[in-house]
Amino acid sequence: FTYGDNDTFPLWYAQEVEGIRRDIKIVIAGYLAGDWYITQMKRDFYKAKGLPISFKEEQYITGTREVAPVVPRLNKAYDIKEILSFIKSDDKSDKLKYGENTYYNYYPTKNIYFPVDSAYLVKSGQVKAENANKMVKRLDITLDQGQYYKSSMIVFDIIRENNWRRPVYFSIGMNKSDYLGLDKYFRLDGAAYKIVPFDTGDDEQYVISSVDTDILYNNYMNKFVWGRTKEKDVYIDNFHNYTLGVIRYKSTAGRLAQELNNEGKFTKAVKVLDKCLEELPIEKTEINNVLVNFSVEYYRVGAIDKGDKLNAKIANAIYEKIVYYHSLSKEDYKLLEQEEAREINTIKIIFSILQHYERKALLEEIQTKIESLYK
Repeated sequence: FTYGDNDTFPLWYAQEVEGIRRDIKIVIAGYLAGDWYITQMKRDFYKAKGLPISFKEEQYITGTREVAPVVPRLNKAYDIKEILSFIKSDDKSDKLKYGENTYYNYYPTKNIYFPVDSAYLVKSGQVKAENANKMVKRLDITLDQGQYYKSSMIVFDIIRENNWRRPVYFSIGMNKSDYLGLDKYFRLDGAAYKIVPFDTGDDEQYVISSVDTDILYNNYMNKFVWGRTKEKDVYIDNFHNYTLGVIRYKSTAGRLAQELNNEGKFTKAVKVLDKCLEELPIEKTEINNVLVNFSVEYYRVGAIDKGDKLNAKIANAIYEKIVYYHSLSKEDYKLLEQEEAREINTIKIIFSILQHYERKALLEEIQTKIESLYK
């Protein structure tokens, strides 16, 4: 499942032009609001079988079941298959009445679940036999939104009807709310999260998914194809920087390095950070707090020189930006005041990191340079 142009168009190009992985079905979640798209997704494309959507065309045609409110009349959890069967009903007694002649299908509970076919998962090799006892019996979801649109209804249906027969992934570039509560069962495999039958326990606002460092390391270091971003004759404009942010290549490297360090795999952690900085150079891509945190992982493993070099490089780039801001007219400068505030915030984070790791000389050097801009 993808969200929009930034995470979909590259996949379309890969399949349609390069002929890569035509056995995979790419689904833009938001497009599932359209009856034409739902019908299209039911069809076989190339080597990809149509999606197992149980709704009949008359049940999702435009103007039908566009939105379903959540009205919790039932307390216990129900298999989403049962709930969707209820939502499919055309009986007025199974609907909510609004006004004189308006009726809505609805979710009668906040608590739903997707059963886990543990036997199939082990037999098909999706879960190692030694991890079978770690699987949950079902994926429990709380419907925390007041209503769900047709697109969400169809996503629920696809996942339930698939019943673990095909691996299901969500793009890393989606909003947390678009994950429909499934994110506590996500595993970060690269530029996508895979639904897995394990409760990852990650419920912090900005931390989604578990990480299998062996899988993610192999994908990041050996399978990713980076193209020519680092080459001198390639210019990365604002749009492409934005896309790199949406797909979170840097944050994925940072998360992987952090997990590798936690597991004591220090050499691999350094290799991941080095690889990211090589392929997405500071000089050509956006500097943000994610990049600053790379230095923390360097310092954690004792790669002091690498951490110092990175912080000095980031600080110098920010210094040059602020010099430019200050060279502008008052009118133009006002347009960039927020940009400058963000840069200063990043510098403050660098100061905090350098203080923590007792990099006194570098801290004083950067501090003196930045302070000179405001004298």
